[in-house]
Amino acid sequence: MNNNDFLLADFFEGLGCNLPALIMLVVGMAVTYSNWQRHPAAARWAMLGFAWLLVIEIASTAWQRFGMEFVFPNLLPNDPEEVLSTTVLSCCRALGYFCFLLAVNAARAPQRPRSAYDESDDIDIARPRP
Repeated sequence: MNNNDFLLADFFEGLGCNLPALIMLVVGMAVTYSNWQRHPAAARWAMLGFAWLLVIEIASTAWQRFGMEFVFPNLLPNDPEEVLSTTVLSCCRALGYFCFLLAVNAARAPQRPRSAYDESDDIDIARPRP
């Protein structure tokens, strides 16, 4: 076996360690798809967030397990290249969470404007009338 086979086995081991999170991202995508008709705008952002996190999680595992080995062959722990790449991957994950924030805002019911039938502000409802 050559070094590439060990790196590929290490990648699959990393995916296996992250398998519960990956399964939950797929479940989240399925639940979002099932609610698509009720809340299309929120579902669109949530689906984008789940799919983005799934892709970034797999790409992050691939980069950390064998990508850095190919791009930076003599990389030592805590070298600037490793720290920078980890920071970039974290920023990419943050975009997925930003999509979830947009999904929550899209699902929020808009505030109803006041109408002529609303009680006015000068009436004290708590005070009993004589």
